Amino acid sequence: MDATFREALLTAPDEGFSLWATGDRASPECEQLVAIAESLPLPTLVAAHAALASAASAAEPVWRELGAAGVTVGAFLGVTSSLMASSDADVAATAAAIYLAGARCAGAVPFGVLNPMAAFELSKAVRTEAFTRLRGAEAAPPAKSAGRKRAKPAANEDCDSDEEGGFGGSARAETRALVARELVLLLEQVPLRAHSEVLAQLVAALVGAAVSSAHGGRRAARAGKACGGHFEALSLCLRPEHGEPGATAPLVMRSLLPHLSLSPSGGSGSAAAGKEAIAAQAACVDFVVSAAAAAAPAEGSPADEAARSLLLSIQALLQRVALAAPDRAEPRAAVCGSVARLLRGLPPAVTSRYSRFVWRLAHVAKVGARTVAVEIAAAILELGAEGCDAALAAEDAPQTLWRLLLLRASDKAPGVRAKAVGCLSSLIAALHTPAGARLLALVQQPPALAAASPGGATPALPSPLDAMPPPPPRRDSEGGR
Repeated sequence: MDATFREALLTAPDEGFSLWATGDRASPECEQLVAIAESLPLPTLVAAHAALASAASAAEPVWRELGAAGVTVGAFLGVTSSLMASSDADVAATAAAIYLAGARCAGAVPFGVLNPMAAFELSKAVRTEAFTRLRGAEAAPPAKSAGRKRAKPAANEDCDSDEEGGFGGSARAETRALVARELVLLLEQVPLRAHSEVLAQLVAALVGAAVSSAHGGRRAARAGKACGGHFEALSLCLRPEHGEPGATAPLVMRSLLPHLSLSPSGGSGSAAAGKEAIAAQAACVDFVVSAAAAAAPAEGSPADEAARSLLLSIQALLQRVALAAPDRAEPRAAVCGSVARLLRGLPPAVTSRYSRFVWRLAHVAKVGARTVAVEIAAAILELGAEGCDAALAAEDAPQTLWRLLLLRASDKAPGVRAKAVGCLSSLIAALHTPAGARLLALVQQPPALAAASPGGATPALPSPLDAMPPPPPRRDSEGGR
């Protein structure tokens, strides 16, 4: 390890990290940690990370040697936590890489490096660094300005600073990508089955960082690599060595809900369908589809427990997305479209089960929920009109969703009626293709009938077309003809 960084660890107070974790930042021990962090220049931190990464690759007993030299785990966690809280994004990112490299070294687990509070500080550092890059990209000047020419950069000025969000050129971009690589290496080399709290913090950090990288638009073209690196690390969280699939799959999928539903809090309400939010939503859709494809069993072989748990978690995620869809028309349409894109990449059995959920959603008392059900049904049927097997091969899904639209066309709420009629007209116009003809033949077939739900008010599955009741007759208003 770098000699300067080692000396800093030897002078750091052992009880400083516990006070730092409790929020007592005004204590003398925490002030000493801040002073130590400010005295360490960035080149020293880079050298310390390189030494720890090399020791982790060579499986050297670093922590046994540091413990013999007098370095305590509290000193290491305290110094790295104070560094990760730095306002300098490069310092925070390098400190996060130091912590992750140290957690990969031999003897880190018994030494106590995998601490939940340290993982929380890491989560904040990763997300803060990513959001800082996003703010820098948004605040960067436009490429062309009206009435004034843009000044040419000086000879010694880094020409990549604007594209990298104001932090500098390729060297600083490499520093940020270093954190994603360290996260991947940690999840590949260190089992976290016994550290569920650490895994939860890593999942939150990875989702926040990946979504922030997807936010950058044209200025974040290079950030796509970082986004892919974060999602690669997130997919590693689904490995069985990090926990039971029935626990890790819901944890990962639940963290995507705010971004798929375009709702920061994960609940229904107003939301904006901006370009950044749509880009983040598309990145989450791609991740879910790729995770399901990676876990799918080989053709002809039965699905294992991990694949079943993942599909059930995705099914629950899709239901929560529908329930958390915004009230505004534009973001609601984007959410329903994202559900359809997700189903396109999933097995037809998922679409079949999801159509039953949408049928039940179309019978709730809330008008907004019935509108969401209509839009989702239309989006899935449009997949069938395009020839997508996820909709055409799903058992009873076309029949169920078509009857849903017919039923909602006579809804008591005018907004739901208008939406259902508009969706039906669009679908009828799309039936003049070979795939559309196949869809038309499917929707005319009777669905499998199921028993009525408790109370008998809402059927679990729709009835055949000839058994559907006609719309109620129009009543003349008082005083009218």
